[in-house]
Amino acid sequence: MPVGSYTAEEMTPPEGYTKSPDQHKVKQTFVWDGKSDVSLIFENDAKVKVRLVKLDDSNNPLPGAVFNIVKDGQIVGTEETKADGSITVTDVTEGMYAFVEVSVPAPYVVSDEPTQTIWLEAGDSKQLIFDNQKQPLLKITKIEKGTNQPILGTVFLLEAIDGDYRHEVTTEASGSTELRVAPGSYRITEQSVPEPYCISDEPTQTISLNGGDEKEVIFQNLKKPQIIL
Repeated sequence: MPVGSYTAEEMTPPEGYTKSPDQHKVKQTFVWDGKSDVSLIFENDAKVKVRLVKLDDSNNPLPGAVFNIVKDGQIVGTEETKADGSITVTDVTEGMYAFVEVSVPAPYVVSDEPTQTIWLEAGDSKQLIFDNQKQPLLKITKIEKGTNQPILGTVFLLEAIDGDYRHEVTTEASGSTELRVAPGSYRITEQSVPEPYCISDEPTQTISLNGGDEKEVIFQNLKKPQIIL
């Protein structure tokens, strides 16, 4: 190079790093006299790395959960947890991020707190942990009043009180039927009973279910009156 004044500016950072917003770290001016060696030092910020871990209610990894990654109100990425229950995001820059749980595989339900926010700075390596519970388990049991003998073949209508969910179930040989449903409040109505039983005087019960609940509702029936001539 000819003798004179020069400016050296970093244009592209190496892989795994970002160009620093501090101009003193990426742009330098120097004078070369044509004889002496010149040493210039440039500084880069390491790219931000964040790891999200998804756990079930037994603290085991939960694959297949989907998250949106949000910055400044905009979705900048959508990722799904791997077999080890994790998502690792490396190509993010400094700033405030929100990780929003979008969906989880059955029989789990989205967390009560589906969003976590975090401030990420250059060089950070942070971890977020989300946990989930299973959908509540509802057991409907039908027995004969007085003897507690199970009654199979009873049909019940299950309805969400604050939603459109409707589903019919039938008791099995044990007198019970089990199913998993979304958290919420439900109305359970006895629709029909096998002979020689009659529908209960109180054919409807309501129940509230939260994630992780295991609850049972019990209906009792009497046999129809019998006349012998």
